[in-house]
Amino acid sequence: MEHNNEIINNNNNNNNNNNNNNNKDYINQEKVNTEINSEQDDIENNNSNNTNPINSTNSICNFNEESNETIISINPKTPNEHTFSNKKKLNIKEYFINIKDSFIDFGRQFARLRVYITGIIGGLVIIAFQYLYGFIVSSGDNSNETSINNKLREKPLSQIIKVCIVAPFLEEFIFRKILFGITKKISKPLAYIISCFIFAFAHFGYNFDILFKEWITFPIYFISGAILAYVYDYDGYLLASIISHAFNNIYDIILFFLGFNL
Repeated sequence: MEHNNEIINNNNNNNNNNNNNNNKDYINQEKVNTEINSEQDDIENNNSNNTNPINSTNSICNFNEESNETIISINPKTPNEHTFSNKKKLNIKEYFINIKDSFIDFGRQFARLRVYITGIIGGLVIIAFQYLYGFIVSSGDNSNETSINNKLREKPLSQIIKVCIVAPFLEEFIFRKILFGITKKISKPLAYIISCFIFAFAHFGYNFDILFKEWITFPIYFISGAILAYVYDYDGYLLASIISHAFNNIYDIILFFLGFNL
């Protein structure tokens, strides 16, 4: 009888242990389900609030029955191609808007009286400097002036268009808008030196031999370039320096046809 009672007690204990284990498994499974649901809610909230698709992640929860632990693995989520497409479209749209604004801003300068006044004053300053320099230093003719005079005699109309219209627009765009504008971001004094030197050197055909022979006229072009750069820098519109440049060239053309050498 005692032996039977022991067997019964052992069976009861085993049953109790099994019940306890089952209860633990059930509780652990409930915890896992709760954690999974909570994790899924967090993921959904993050996905709905996250504006950067690259930072979004997918989480996977697994329950290890042996260690009674929940294992959460995080996998990177693939980028949202639709969002990138929208950003790309937005960048292209902004690019064309900037181009449109640039054209509008370029057109506005033609309607500003200040631009014309600044340009004419700049042209008068260049002419005054050239007279002053010629009075102090007898520079004489140079190859650039001789070439212009010869072309004016051969093809006056085409040369007038080139000297009075094409050259001012082209040279101001290259030497002031591009060269001066870029180097100004590094250093304004450096921008003046580099742009003015290259502008002056261009009038010697980028030829050092000619420059060394006619160096006495180099300051005329260098200082004229500095005045044009200042006009552009002061006014902010390229049209101002174009007008100054054209004003000086037109004045020289008038002197030529009046019988004076440039």
